[in-house]
Amino acid sequence: MGVKESTGPMPEASGSRVVDESDYSTFENKTGLAEDMKFLASMPELCDVTFLVGDTREPVCAVKAVLAARSRVFHKMLYQAPSPQRKKEAPTRENKIRLFLKRSSEPLLNLQNAAQQRSGFTQQLAPIQEPQSNQHHTLIIEEFEPDVFRQLIEYIHTGCVTLQPRTLLGVMNAADYYGLDELRKACAGFVQCCITVDTVCALLASAERYIQYKCTKSLVQKVLEFVDEHGNEVLNLGSFTLLPQHVVRLILAREELRADEFTKFQAALMWSKKYYDSNQDTPLKDIIGNFLEYIQFHKIPTNALVNEVHPLGLVPDGIIMNALAYQADPTSVEPGKLSPPKATAALTAAVSDEPRREDIFSNGENERSFYEHPRNGDVAPTDADIEEWEKKELQREEEQQRQKQQEQQREEEEQRQKEKEQQQREEEEEEEEEKEEEEKKQLRLKEEEAKLQEKKKQQQFEEQERQMQQQQHEQKQEQQEQQEQEQQQQQQQQQQQQQQQQQQQQNIHPIDGLGGLYIRLVLRREGRTDLVWLYKTHKF
Repeated sequence: MGVKESTGPMPEASGSRVVDESDYSTFENKTGLAEDMKFLASMPELCDVTFLVGDTREPVCAVKAVLAARSRVFHKMLYQAPSPQRKKEAPTRENKIRLFLKRSSEPLLNLQNAAQQRSGFTQQLAPIQEPQSNQHHTLIIEEFEPDVFRQLIEYIHTGCVTLQPRTLLGVMNAADYYGLDELRKACAGFVQCCITVDTVCALLASAERYIQYKCTKSLVQKVLEFVDEHGNEVLNLGSFTLLPQHVVRLILAREELRADEFTKFQAALMWSKKYYDSNQDTPLKDIIGNFLEYIQFHKIPTNALVNEVHPLGLVPDGIIMNALAYQADPTSVEPGKLSPPKATAALTAAVSDEPRREDIFSNGENERSFYEHPRNGDVAPTDADIEEWEKKELQREEEQQRQKQQEQQREEEEQRQKEKEQQQREEEEEEEEEKEEEEKKQLRLKEEEAKLQEKKKQQQFEEQERQMQQQQHEQKQEQQEQQEQEQQQQQQQQQQQQQQQQQQQQNIHPIDGLGGLYIRLVLRREGRTDLVWLYKTHKF
């Protein structure tokens, strides 16, 4: 806020500055303005645009007028109507000249803008088109994370933001994307100070997400150089397991990495175990196999190889045997079997040399006047310049196409490798199933044979039982016949005894002449009848 006064000093406020001159005084209260503008985030009713950010579509509210005034990208997005879609045509010579002049004139435009800012002149934007309606707008932002975009909006509204390692690269790339150069430079300067052992993994993970942006690519090398200097410390971090696989391979494959080979193996093992916990379908041996080519096992101490590496069963015996043989006699093993192949993994992405986004969305009126009426000192391009520019454009497109083809070939190779591994696993599973089926078949045959033997034994036992029962029955019949014969004999004997008794009774005769009764007793013994006694009875 500017106030022109004739006399008397102005009262100071918190974060304010008073500049006294002979005929005027300027009062600034930037801190108070920033504090007041922070309340916009907590009062959505004052905002007229909502951004749904990231995969979770987290809402972030803002004021369109503030965004458009601070960023030409937001001005283009919020206030300029989109051009109608039309079929892409071959560029004409006029368009080529316009684009060529645009690129070549970027330094002059920057100098002009700086001069205008020093003189207090605010550059006029393109004629602002009236919005179609005053309704609340909702836009989707997928390029950045919610925390990053929220910090960007806070900076646009208040002019200040708290930079932290976790979101630093995201804020820097967002500032570059939306044309906020001062914020981008501040982030780039802070990166140099915040690269530490505790933050390096977070920076690498963030760089992986924003690698397609120029700012990230320019800083990745500095982060990797820090990793090289503090290799053992970084590899022992628990956060090292959160890095993507190709980033881990890139770090392990660097020749400048100052870390011993055993520490590299332990870091690869730690990362593989962490990955296996959430992907148990893949064997641990296959996971760690992606890193073994970057570890020189012959430089690991013998005790560690024998007592710690080999018992895990994750490293092929041939590698360990070659390492031990080299330690015993370096001439016994060819060097080619010890040194891993050069790593091909890279944390890079194709970054085109297209004009900056803020240049694309620059003032259309001034662009037209510059192209149509070159300023003093500007020379219209010749046909040779245009041909050279076309040649560079063609080379750039060919390079992009080549990189795209290489990426596609790599993906196809990985897909073929996965299919081959899948086919091998299926064949092994089929062989295992056939083996199990054969074992089950043999087991069934043995069970059936055992059942037949048991049935045969049962039949033999039943036959023996039947024969024994028949013999017992025959013996019983013989006994019954013998008993019947004995009974018949007894009956015959009884009849004979009865007949003898009758005969004896008939043989008793009275003898009166002898003056008494003589009785003759006849006893039967062994079929003979004998006169045993003769008794005489006397009468008195």
